[in-house]
Amino acid sequence: MEKWFKTGWVLCPQNCSIEVLVESNKVVKVQPDKENPRSEGYTCRKGLNVIYHQYPRCHFRA
Repeated sequence: MEKWFKTGWVLCPQNCSIEVLVESNKVVKVQPDKENPRSEGYTCRKGLNVIYHQYPRCHFRA
């Protein structure tokens, strides 16, 4: 079962707000949180690559 979670990207000084799709206890997709009034849908490149930072040895297809 997959489920979306809203969270912040803690390695960013702006703490960009992101949404992550979790499937089988693993993050499989990341997107900006367009509903967040602080970030207004902006997410830095590092935030969008959180899967790489979480699982650096895995390879995912877009």
